[in-house]
Formats: sequence, C-alpha cells, structure tokens
Amino acid sequence: KFRILDAIQAAGDEPATLDWIAQATGLSKAAVVRHLKNARDPPGLEDLGVVEIKRGDKGATTISITASGRLLLVGRHAGHAHT
Repeated sequence: KFRILDAIQAAGDEPATLDWIAQATGLSKAAVVRHLKNARDPPGLEDLGVVEIKRGDKGATTISITASGRLLLVGRHAGHAHT
C-alpha cells in the first residue's frame, strides 16, 4: 500500500489514474483497486482516509492523496532516515 501512496505522491499536483498507478508500481490494475477499496480487512486506502477517489463524467477514475496520506508518508520516510 505504501508503494501505491508513493506513486500517487510522485504524480505531483495531478491526480493519478488507475493505469498510471499500476504502471508506476508494477501492480495489476486489479491489485491497485483491491488496495484502494478493500471491502474486508485490511481496509483499503480510501477507507483509511489517505486517498480520495473521484469518478469523472466520462468514467475516468482519478486518485489523489489526502493531507492524512501525505502526513503518513512524511512520518514513514522520516522514520527510515533514522535507521
């Protein structure tokens, strides 16, 4: 799930698409969707409030990282700097 968050953050100010995240992480689109919206345990990234998923008028799905997601990554990366 952190690989997906890192990929979304790497997209910068532009919301990422499922195809882009799959390519950036090397995961299948099905695996990306499962990590974004898992209906069971463990919860998906959207359920955790770290990503926002929007569906456009033409069916395009975009994913962006929330403020909570950015804080999670900052904390994670800061923790690795000390090890």
